[in-house]
Amino acid sequence: MVRRLPFAPFSHMKRAVSVWSGPCALLGLLALLSAFESVARAQDLVPGAYTPAPARISILTVTTVFNHGATAFDASLPVEDASATVGLAAVGINRTLNLAGRFASVGVGVPLVRGHVEGRVLQQFQAATRFGLGDLTGRIAVNVYGAPAMTLREFAAYRPTTIVGVSLGVAAPVGQYDSNKYMNLGTNRWSFKPEVGISRTRSQWTFEGDIGAVFFTENSSFVNDGTRQQAPIVALQGHLIRAIRPGFWVAADGNYWKGGRVTTNGIRATQEQENSRLGVTLAVPIQRQQVRVSYSFGAYTTIGGDFHSIGMSYSYVWAARH
Repeated sequence: MVRRLPFAPFSHMKRAVSVWSGPCALLGLLALLSAFESVARAQDLVPGAYTPAPARISILTVTTVFNHGATAFDASLPVEDASATVGLAAVGINRTLNLAGRFASVGVGVPLVRGHVEGRVLQQFQAATRFGLGDLTGRIAVNVYGAPAMTLREFAAYRPTTIVGVSLGVAAPVGQYDSNKYMNLGTNRWSFKPEVGISRTRSQWTFEGDIGAVFFTENSSFVNDGTRQQAPIVALQGHLIRAIRPGFWVAADGNYWKGGRVTTNGIRATQEQENSRLGVTLAVPIQRQQVRVSYSFGAYTTIGGDFHSIGMSYSYVWAARH
């Protein structure tokens, strides 16, 4: 028997992918690949990432994200007036767990991406539009302080104060990849993001802060049998959340990330990323589901997409009665 339950303000998997494939003629737009595939793991704005829920429930989430804006490049590259429009649709499934008495969750998701990029390369206009699957993403999280594993009845009486959690995000190289192309939907490498998060709740207000780093394996099948490496990226994010009623809240979001210098065939790029985004998220419960709407923009960009982003997600929760 399956038991449905009211949706609480806990997080769902939401990892956007912002890379697409293009023809070899777009040699000058090579920097888009390094910018967007790393930002896909560093630019996340996800309030409630460590907020607990009852153990042994499942969460199905469908997410759509629309990104549009200019792109910034290393000054040594002959690329000017570049812009991109990227649409994403993703499906994710999460399961909450009792892990040695602590609240934990594990989830996986896969994105479908459509992107268009254009710009002037050596004073010539170039453009490409691509569509397909991106890399598979997964995440496991454990709250190590302040949030034990709870039954539905225990969770109904729970009042959060201070929570400390840890997580590991993984991106697996299953997306579209063609070594004859400079830009692809898939990255042909693994990436890993360990993270520590803390939240403090007082009355209807919650402050959250997360710090993590993204590490990348080598892509040994780059164009022309080349090798591509990328340095780690350090990423921070913070959220101020105002609860209106259970499942209904609004959050102010911000982040900052730095690093990710690319080395291609032994030649290091002249710049690394140093970017920041600001945004807002609204969560609205609808019976036993929840809808989230978010907006964010690039507050500061050195290399990457200076995007305006609008996202929407729908989550459905259920628990099996044993």
